[in-house]
Amino acid sequence: GAAGKLPEDVKTRLEAGLGNAHFGIAGWAEGYGEAMKALDTGRVFRQKGPVQVYRRQTLERMLLDIPAEKRKEYKETLFSDKIRRRLTQDLIETAETFFECDLNLSDTARQMFIHRNTLTYRLDKIRKETGLDLRRFHDAVIFRALTALPEDKG
Repeated sequence: GAAGKLPEDVKTRLEAGLGNAHFGIAGWAEGYGEAMKALDTGRVFRQKGPVQVYRRQTLERMLLDIPAEKRKEYKETLFSDKIRRRLTQDLIETAETFFECDLNLSDTARQMFIHRNTLTYRLDKIRKETGLDLRRFHDAVIFRALTALPEDKG
């Protein structure tokens, strides 16, 4: 194959981690460590895509620094078993897409191929179940952080 390309019959999944730019031998080691941490963080949080960027994972790295027992406590404060059972896959997917669309209702509805009223209904249902209105930035941050928390630090 051409330089920089794998032959098409190779059945390997490639991943890349990108650390910050550093200089000198010590800097290279630091950048390598960041790149490895980016890959690990991407796996823990099941982040999409083959390239994980350390600089873009600040929230996730902060969440991993919380001890496992505290993460569990925070999660259970808002997401009891009863609430978790009521948050259907459709509602979770709606919230994730809403966050990916920067809390923009029209963009979210368009990307999900649903009517804007259906989206509003789902967001209202999430608010009813959790007490968090995802259209409010503060509530959206809390919901995102708590749903992103890994169950335990593996």
